Formats: sequence, structure tokens, C-alpha cells
Amino acid sequence: MLAHVVLACANEGYLMERKRYRDTRGDACAGLKVIKMDSYHILKSIHKVGHPMTGTVIGYEPSVNDLGIGIGGKVLLETNADYEVVIPYHYLFDKENNFDEVHLPEIGAKIKTVIKNHVDNTLYVSSRPSDLEQTEIDKFKSFYRFAEENEEGKRVTGVVKKAMPFGLFVDIGSSFIGLIDIGHTSFSRGEKLPYKNSDWPKENELVNCVIGYYRFHERQIGLGWIPG
Repeated sequence: MLAHVVLACANEGYLMERKRYRDTRGDACAGLKVIKMDSYHILKSIHKVGHPMTGTVIGYEPSVNDLGIGIGGKVLLETNADYEVVIPYHYLFDKENNFDEVHLPEIGAKIKTVIKNHVDNTLYVSSRPSDLEQTEIDKFKSFYRFAEENEEGKRVTGVVKKAMPFGLFVDIGSSFIGLIDIGHTSFSRGEKLPYKNSDWPKENELVNCVIGYYRFHERQIGLGWIPG
């Protein structure tokens, strides 16, 4: 009998897929397959951008520059996440010129933050007042609900709203804008836009697209173009 269990091993950034089975003699056997989980899927499914996370200050990594504004330093946090969690100094205040090391949170202080990014097994979070506003958090939660209801690979029709040098903004009938980005064709699930901008779909023109990925930080829908 086969049971299929998927275990998240977040501290290594892996999914561990364990297949348990019994052979004909009734002996218990187990196989283990390790699958790399990239930052995209971590930010999509586990530690979501713009979502709250509370941590305890356990130390600091001082700034390595001499600009007097502390950019490059980090506050180290202890959280329930299986990753290193840090607040870069520039995520402490809305304005960088407000930074002063005397205002760093004390060791042991409880800090409310929101998730900003995941890079190389490190979660970057923010305690900027503007990022902690409930209205801002709600916008990210709403975006993630849309992503859960509209999986990558879904075909959609939209209207070109604006052409930019880097691609086309497309309205697919959602409160979130879609983007056909000329630089992300390798994973957009669609075709590359024509080499000449003049050959692109025009503003107010209907276009067929596929949801290729999500741009969580910008709350944008990454689209692939389907010609014809």
C-alpha cells in the first residue's frame, strides 16, 4: 500500500517527498526524494510578501559603509521561521534620513514586521510604519487570494492599457494589473513579443494571455502573450 507524504524542510529550502510503502513480504520500506524549493514558491506558499511576522531582536549586523545612514546593517530576529530573519536598517524607517543607530530596537524587544523577500535562505522583513499599515497588509492578502484562485497556466483575455519599453500593462478584469514583460519570456508560458515595438498589440486592443507567474512585491500578474 502506498502513502504519499510531502514534508516541508524549510530551513534547507527543500521539499522532501517521502514515499512509504510495503513490499510483498510486508517489510516496511521508505524512499526519499529531495526537490529544491526556490524563493518564488517559498514566497508564494510559505512566507508571503506583505504578510505579518513577529520576531524578537537577538542581535545586530553593523553597517559596513561610512555614509552615516546605516544602509547595509541589519537587525537580527528570532522567529518561528526556519530561516535567518533580518530587518535591513533601511527597512526600519520610511525615510532613510531618519535613521540613527541610537534608535535601534533593544535586544529582547518584540518587533512587528512584514515579509519583504527571501534570498539565499534568509527572510528579509520590514518594520517601516507604512508597510505595517493594515490597509497595506490587506492589499497583499487580497492579491494572494487572487493568486490562489487563479493558478499559473490559466488562460485569460485582457485589454492593453499601456505600452512601455519593457512590456505591456494589461487589464484582465481584476483589480490587479497584468504585465507582459519582454524580459521574462523563459517562464511566462507565452510567446515573446515582436522585436519591434511597433508590431506589439496596441493600446485598447484585446489580447489573449496566460498567467505565467506572480510578481508578489508589486502585486502584479505576470502574463505570457498568446498571439492570434
